[in-house]
Amino acid sequence: MRTKTMLILIGVAAIAATVQAGEEVNPLSIGATEPTAPAVALDAAAISNALTSSSKQVRYHAAAALAKYGTKMPYQNCEMVVPLLSQALSERGARVALVAAKDVQIVNLLKEALKRKGYIVDIATSESGAINVGLSAPLKDVIIIEATMKTAFKVFSRDYRTAGRAKVLIAGEGNIDSLRGGLGGRVAGFISTPADANSVEAALIDVLKGLPAPPAKSLAAEFNQLAAEPLANTSPERYPLADATPALINALKLPDSIKLPAMKAIAGIGAPEATPALIVLAGDSTASVQARIAAIETIDAIARKAGALDATAKELLDRLMLGSNIDIRRAAAIVLGANDPVDSALERLLANPKTIVDETVGR
Repeated sequence: MRTKTMLILIGVAAIAATVQAGEEVNPLSIGATEPTAPAVALDAAAISNALTSSSKQVRYHAAAALAKYGTKMPYQNCEMVVPLLSQALSERGARVALVAAKDVQIVNLLKEALKRKGYIVDIATSESGAINVGLSAPLKDVIIIEATMKTAFKVFSRDYRTAGRAKVLIAGEGNIDSLRGGLGGRVAGFISTPADANSVEAALIDVLKGLPAPPAKSLAAEFNQLAAEPLANTSPERYPLADATPALINALKLPDSIKLPAMKAIAGIGAPEATPALIVLAGDSTASVQARIAAIETIDAIARKAGALDATAKELLDRLMLGSNIDIRRAAAIVLGANDPVDSALERLLANPKTIVDETVGR
């Protein structure tokens, strides 16, 4: 399996190394004899099939290669490219758990216990919410779900994003034996209810002990970088990049090497739901000037597509116009319709000639 994984990665890397700038890769003709096709030692089916590989690393590299080089849809497994890039962008070097139950008490007990073990925890208190959160980035390492959520369990057992993930059922103590008999090896274990903090802690020790270790933080950062570039440089007309918006918004908390291409992708999508996070970044005095200016420019790109500037964003830009950094002031002024802070101030003065006269004579 390791040899096969490496061969696929070599093939994906070969595409990246041999495609010339501006060329387009057709996954149905990779390795063909036509002069326009890149000469790579990997069949088209292999790279698109790599999107369903058991290796996360192979899946991510395949998705990045297919998106980065402008591959046209449709082709086999093409619907997996954006979700995989979203997952790669959402890697944080920690295990991720979904806790889904209608009982808020058990949800809170599990959430706190998992957080103490270093997990990132997503929660849902309805079956529809469980499905939505469970299939969203970041990819879940373990799904702890109430046994009554049968539809969600079926979805998680079949969907490629969750089929191979560990699943734990929350059930009444009297129902566990029958569930164990009916589900066989399809679940990693059970959390019995009613429960308290001690029983939850003991149950988690048992059901989580066989899980693989999460990727190192350095590898997670590599996954983030791998996904950021193709998301930034791929046209929304070619792939449904809007589906990656939640992951792109979360990436605004990452280093500049990730958040800058993430903002480029958000600008291309024109996602208004990103505006609040961009406002926070643009106003963050601890962020780099480059990132703050990029946030301002992305707010502008969204406003242009929407046809109007967000009112809260306008208030922030008005404040930034009075700031000490000339580059940020200029960026804010451009968005507000002026060329630079001086011109903007002059425009306001010209709108009230009496003010100019008064200032001239010292009144």
